[in-house]
Amino acid sequence: VSALLAKATGNTTYLDAAISSVTFIQSHFSNEEHVIKDNISARKNDLCSSGSGMNPYNYGLFIEGLAILDSISENATM
Repeated sequence: VSALLAKATGNTTYLDAAISSVTFIQSHFSNEEHVIKDNISARKNDLCSSGSGMNPYNYGLFIEGLAILDSISENATM
């Protein structure tokens, strides 16, 4: 959502939020092979561990957000 808002408004606050979202997803949802897992635990003692599921139907929003962010950002490392 923040990438779409950044594109629609040109507001850098939304762009910063979109970049932070990508960083969070890469840090907490990505496995060793850089595959994005589809959930994360918020239980008290799980330390934000990601689940083992990797369902492709959950990738659509992530891919869309990255595509929008790529179209408005100069950051080639995302």
